[in-house]
Amino acid sequence: MAFRNSEKSEILVIDDTPANLQLLTDILEKSGYRVRPASSAQLGLRSAEAKLPDLILLDVKMPDMDGYELCRRLKAQENTRKVPILFISALHETGEKLKGFKAGAVDFITKPFEPEEVLARVQTHLQLYELSEKMDQKVRERTAQLQKTNQAYKALSNCSQAIVRAQDEDELLQRLFKVIIDDCGYNFAWAGLIENNETGHIKTIIPDGFEKKYAEPIASTITENESSARRAMREKTAVINSYINEDTESSCSINKEYASAISIPLITTGNEVLGVITIYSAEPDAFNAEQINFLAELISDLTYGISALRAQEERKQAENELRANQERYALAQKAANVGSWDLDFLSDTLHWSEQIEPMFGFKQGEFGATYEAFLECVHPDDREFVISAVSASLDRNKEYNIEHRIVWRDKTVRWVSEIGTVFRDETNKPVRMLGVVQDITERKLAEERRMELIRDLEQKNAEMERFTYTVSHDLKTPLVTIEAFLNLLRKDICERRCEGSENIISRMMNASTKMRSLLDDLLNISKAGHLSISPEFFSLHELTTEAIELVTGQIIAKNVSVIIDSDFPEIYGDRTRLLEVMLNLIDNAVKFSSGMDKPEVHIGCCEKNGKTVFYVKDNGVGIDPHYTHKIFKLFEKLDANTDGNGIGLTLVKRIIESHQGSIWVESEGIQKGATFYFTLNLARNSKLK
Repeated sequence: MAFRNSEKSEILVIDDTPANLQLLTDILEKSGYRVRPASSAQLGLRSAEAKLPDLILLDVKMPDMDGYELCRRLKAQENTRKVPILFISALHETGEKLKGFKAGAVDFITKPFEPEEVLARVQTHLQLYELSEKMDQKVRERTAQLQKTNQAYKALSNCSQAIVRAQDEDELLQRLFKVIIDDCGYNFAWAGLIENNETGHIKTIIPDGFEKKYAEPIASTITENESSARRAMREKTAVINSYINEDTESSCSINKEYASAISIPLITTGNEVLGVITIYSAEPDAFNAEQINFLAELISDLTYGISALRAQEERKQAENELRANQERYALAQKAANVGSWDLDFLSDTLHWSEQIEPMFGFKQGEFGATYEAFLECVHPDDREFVISAVSASLDRNKEYNIEHRIVWRDKTVRWVSEIGTVFRDETNKPVRMLGVVQDITERKLAEERRMELIRDLEQKNAEMERFTYTVSHDLKTPLVTIEAFLNLLRKDICERRCEGSENIISRMMNASTKMRSLLDDLLNISKAGHLSISPEFFSLHELTTEAIELVTGQIIAKNVSVIIDSDFPEIYGDRTRLLEVMLNLIDNAVKFSSGMDKPEVHIGCCEKNGKTVFYVKDNGVGIDPHYTHKIFKLFEKLDANTDGNGIGLTLVKRIIESHQGSIWVESEGIQKGATFYFTLNLARNSKLK
C-alpha cells in the first residue's frame, strides 16, 4: 500500500517553551514535513479547528491549559477526534503516561528525546492514520454496497428458510412467490413443473390470491412451444423479455399488464429440467446482469429444495416399503420362530433381528451385541464346538450349519439351529457373516421323547422275550409234572393199585397251584402297564401298618424286628396299588434279612434334594452294587435259589412310575443290607398313567 509523501503531511506542534517549539519545528521540517507551531494551548486549539492537521505533537505542562485537557477537547469534537495526538513531555512517570493515553493520545514521547525517535514515531502514526482513513472509506463503500444488496440477501435467506420449513412442493413454491413479490419487489411470478417427461405435461402453480385472474392465461402460455417458458426449459437457460409489449407473447392478457419478464429453468445438478419460473415486472428492461445472476441463484436454491423434497418423498416411500417388508419378514420369522443375525468382523458388532433377543432370553435392547456376548449365551459344554464351527467356516470355507444349546439368564436351557454364510473382500478375508437361527427346543424335546419311547419299547420287547421264555419254561415245568403223574395214575388205575394215588394227586395239585400263581403274577404285571385307578389322600403310616399286619406271620416266624417312623406325611395316590408296593418291599426285606443274627427292617422317610423320599431298609444279605440296575427288570433274580419268579419288583416299579415317582436301591455290597427308596410326585389334578 502506498502512503503519502512527508512533504504533504502537516503537523501541528503545540509547546509553550520557544526553544522546544523551535527544535521540533527544525527536526520535522528537515525531514520534509510542513509544520504549524503554536506557543499555547488556546492557539493550538484554534489552529486545529481552523484547519485539520495530519498529526499533533502536544506538550503537557502549559500555563493556560494543560495538554491533557486540550487532548480531551480535541477528541470530543467530531472534526478533530480522529487526528492522532502524540504527547512530548519531561514527565516520565507511568501514571502520567497512562493519563495521556486515557485522554486520547496515541503515543507519549519523553524528554529529552532523540530526533530519530521522534521522526520514527511521527512517521508510524501518520501511516496508521492514513491507513485508518482508507479503511474507513472502504467501510463506507462496502456499507453502501451491502445496503444495496441487503434486499437480495434477505430474499435468499427467506428462500433458504422456505426450503427448510416447507413440507411439500406447493408450500415451497408459495413461499418462494412471497419472496419474489414481497422481498424482491417484482409484481408477479408463476411456476410450471414437468409432471411427465414423455408427454411433456406441465403442472402450473400460481401465487395464492391470483388463481382466478391468471390461471387460464398461464395455461395458454405454457402450451405454446415458442413461449419464453418453453424456450427456457428447452434451451436450459434464462429467457428475458425486456419489453413485453413488443414481444409475440403480448397477446396473452397477463403480458399486457407488465412491461418485462424473465423465465428461468429449474435445472438439477444432474442437468435434469424440472420446470420453469417466470417473473414479471411493471418496469421495462427491469432485469440487468446483477439481477439475473441473483434470480438465477434464487431459482437454483429453489431447484435444490424441490429435489430435496422429492428425494425425501422417495426416501419415505422406500422407508415405508422397507418397513412393510421388515414387518412381513418379522412376522414370517415369528411364525417360524426364526431370527436373523449379522456379524461384522471389522467393527466386532453383532446385529440381531427382533425375534432373536427373546429367543435368547433377553428383552429388547438388553443384548450386548458382540460375538463375545453371543458366546456367553452358548451352553458351556457347547461353546468350544460353536467356536470351532465358526473358525472352520471362516478358515476353511466349511458350511456353518450347527445345532447347539444356549442358556438363559434364569438358567433355562434351550436348543437352537444356526445356518450362516461368510462374505469376503477381494483378498478373500472374511468381513461379514450373515445367518439365521431357529429355536428347535420343541423338536429336541420331541426327539428325546421319541428316543425315550424307543428305549421303553426296546425294554418292553426285551421283557416280552423274557416273558415268552419264562411262560414257555415255567408253565411247561408244572405241565410236564402233571402229565407224568397222570401217566402214573393211569397205570395204577389199570393195574388196580390205589395205595400211591393219594401222593400222585397231591403232587399234581402242587404243580397246578404253582402254575396258577405264575399266571396270577403275569396277570398283575400285565395290568400294571395300563393302570386305570382313582387316587385319594390317605395316611402312609396307616398303610404301612396294614402291610406289616399282612406279613406278621412271616415276621414272627423269622424273628425280624420292624421299626416304623411316626412322621410319615399324608400322601395322594392309589391306596390299593401303593399297599402292593409296601407289602412287596416289606416282604422282600423280611425274607432277605431272616438269616442275620439280629434281622431288622426299618421303614421311614427323609428329605433329599428338596423332595420327600420314602424307604424300606434291611440289614440282610445285601446286593452287589454292580447288579442294582438289574433288580427291577422282569423275571430278573439275583439268586436263582430263592423263592419267587422275578416279577414283584417290576410290578412295584411300574406302580411307582404311574404315580410320576421313581424307585431305586442302594447297597454297600453282599451281607451289608439294602435300602429301597421311592418318591411320589403325583399332583392332585394329575392323571395316573
